[in-house]
Amino acid sequence: MDTDGTLLITAQKMGPGSKVTLALCRKFQKPILSVKYGADIAEIVRQLRQFILEHQIGILNVAGSRESQCPGIGGFAYEVIRQAFGDHQRR
Repeated sequence: MDTDGTLLITAQKMGPGSKVTLALCRKFQKPILSVKYGADIAEIVRQLRQFILEHQIGILNVAGSRESQCPGIGGFAYEVIRQAFGDHQRR
């Protein structure tokens, strides 16, 4: 794995892809922050910033439930990242 850690954003029930991501992070001993879609964004941003500092994350993998299986999760993830790292134009 070429990342320093993973932010995993999932629906209330974790799907098979997210379970694989979790298992791989454990296998390769990579830190993971798992949060639920719909949780308080400000709290997730606080946790994410702490996670990045605590684990000295330089490259962050963002993974989670599919938009097709959990409508709105893409926008939610975007908002978490935007608030955590600043407001850059979406491409």
